Amino acid sequence: MTNFCQILIVAPDRVFRRSLEFALEAEGYTVKSYSTLSSASVALQSQSYSCAIIDEPVIKREPIPGSGLQKMTIPVILLVDRSHPLPQASLVHYLIKPIFGNALINEIRKLTGGT
Repeated sequence: MTNFCQILIVAPDRVFRRSLEFALEAEGYTVKSYSTLSSASVALQSQSYSCAIIDEPVIKREPIPGSGLQKMTIPVILLVDRSHPLPQASLVHYLIKPIFGNALINEIRKLTGGT
């Protein structure tokens, strides 16, 4: 299966980041990943990605460059550790960890119009 979506991942934990890469590549997505927001800052503003997946701990370590999540130009799936209400931004979608089954793939498909 080949998808024409490019997915951007930003997650500080190398093992978790690699597991996300593996799962998405197994679904046929093209993946580029970074460990910090500063290293991903140019890519986060790029229109060449279908969506970005950002792990919440990376946001706690450094602010999002530019104007933050509210100014993202591509859909973002923010992986969070908690279920209490979170600030809303138009292109930000929250997925609570741990992620079970195909929840992440289903969210990507919903955001990118994939099947």
